[in-house]
Amino acid sequence: MQLYVELKGHRTKGQYSIKIMKKLLSIGLIVITTLLISCKKENQQLDCSLYLCAWPIPPINLKFVDKNTNTDLLFDPATSYSITDIKITRPNSEFFVPFISIDSTNKIVSVSNIHSGDMLQIGNLPADKIIIETRVTTRKICCPPVEVIKLMIGDRIVCQPCRDLDERIITVEK
Repeated sequence: MQLYVELKGHRTKGQYSIKIMKKLLSIGLIVITTLLISCKKENQQLDCSLYLCAWPIPPINLKFVDKNTNTDLLFDPATSYSITDIKITRPNSEFFVPFISIDSTNKIVSVSNIHSGDMLQIGNLPADKIIIETRVTTRKICCPPVEVIKLMIGDRIVCQPCRDLDERIITVEK
């Protein structure tokens, strides 16, 4: 039988290793807890409150034609309308400025900076309401890209879906 005598203030080798093991276990638990808390969860919502997102709708390429004769209303030499007769207005917004560019080679008018509800008019002809339905392509990032899923001018569906909107030439019959 062996007896170990512990002097006050002195520790044995076994007592030191138990104390070291307790410290290592405490550090290990802290590291594991930190890793588990910092891991991204699948259902976690992004905090996008500090972002101001503005994804513009792609430009819409328009060609205005007479619905009876199919002649171009802007580029035909015999027409009574000109580029300055194109009006795009936004109800309840006096500060709205659309971007209109002219491609006289391809005889199209490209319009950008438009939103659903804007009104499209040429000269004194009746105005057509533009309806644009969009959706975000992903929710995994702040400010995700927007895709146009439906475009209507007046009562006519122009495209649904509208993946090629920036390449498409839309004929508006007046």
